[in-house]
Amino acid sequence: MKGGLSHGWFGEKDQYVKNAYLHEKYAFLRIGEKTLPVSVNIGIHHTAMWGGVSPVDTIGKLPSDLNAYSSVFFARMGGDQGPINEQINVLGNHLASYSLGADYKRDNYILSIYWQTFLEDKNGRIGLDRKNRPDGLWDLLLKEGTAVHLYRK
Repeated sequence: MKGGLSHGWFGEKDQYVKNAYLHEKYAFLRIGEKTLPVSVNIGIHHTAMWGGVSPVDTIGKLPSDLNAYSSVFFARMGGDQGPINEQINVLGNHLASYSLGADYKRDNYILSIYWQTFLEDKNGRIGLDRKNRPDGLWDLLLKEGTAVHLYRK
């Protein structure tokens, strides 16, 4: 198991939205690595830029209180926070990736399959946007000493 959580600040210099925050978290889990011939891994990496002061006069200061942080942390959709486009979508600018893989080890060989997809804001959220499911990186790998890709899309 591996994970992390961080919070940052972009500042004022050379920024379109001044004093915006950065939220980042990731979590990865691998099962069966040492004990089974098959191991499975799954992970998510999520980042969001949020809060700050917009240079657009009609927008101005963006939500940055604890309630806004909660919305950003859970990538909550809808609500009445922020400009209208963030009320329709999600609060802040979100980028994330999901990954899923499995390895089968036998003798001197490893057969691996892997899938990774990216999403922005609410589009592509697994289970919510079925159109996005086939998108991403698909990989099938047979390895004996050196890697040989059998299939990559």
